[in-house]
This record gives sequence, structure tokens and C-alpha cells, in this order.
Amino acid sequence: MVAYNQFLLVRNFTEGLESVDPAIIEAARGMGMSDRQILVKVQLPLALPLILAGIRLAAISTIGIATIAATINAGGLGEILFSGLRTMNEYKIVGGTLLCAGLAAVVHLGLSGLETVLRTHVTHRP
Repeated sequence: MVAYNQFLLVRNFTEGLESVDPAIIEAARGMGMSDRQILVKVQLPLALPLILAGIRLAAISTIGIATIAATINAGGLGEILFSGLRTMNEYKIVGGTLLCAGLAAVVHLGLSGLETVLRTHVTHRP
């Protein structure tokens, strides 16, 4: 799961940094900023939405993969779901599905809230 998510994280991180307008970077160089200052003060704040979208995507995909991992007896919330499927217990199927979907929704909302807070902090920094 970690190896799979590294691809998502690295891709979104690089896409975020590459999405910064070259004219903005050139203006920062013209103001006398070093490469490190440009990265920290210009590129990362502007790339933050794409970087956080990658983190959110990786976290939610990990929940999905971990749910499916219960098919090989890896445990977790998916165990409830697949136990219900094996025994045709509708309550376990619905309960396991709701728990897994609920966990993904809570993680999504939490990371969306964090993105809003960080974006507000970065854009209103003196």
C-alpha cells in the first residue's frame, strides 16, 4: 500500500510544483530570492492545493485497498464486510460497507478542512 501511494504522492507533488507559473518564479528571482526561498515562499504555497489533493487521494485509496485486503485475511474493517458476504448476513454487509465508507468520508472531510486552514494561513501570511 505504501509503494502504491508513493506514486500518487510524488506525482501530485511534482505536478503541483510544475504548475507554478514560470513568470512568478522569474519575478521572485528578480527580487533577489535564492532557489530555496523561491521553493519555500513561492512554489510550495502555490502548489499546496495539488499537494494536499494528492495526500487526500492517497489516504482514501489506502482505506479502499485496506478494505479489500481483508480478502486475504489481513483484518480491518473489511473483515466485517467480507464475513457478511461469506455468511450472506445482510446486516454485516451493510454495516461493514457503512463503516468503510464512513471512515473514508471522515478522512476526506478532515483533510479538506486541513487544506482550507492551511490555504487560509498561507494566503493571509504577512
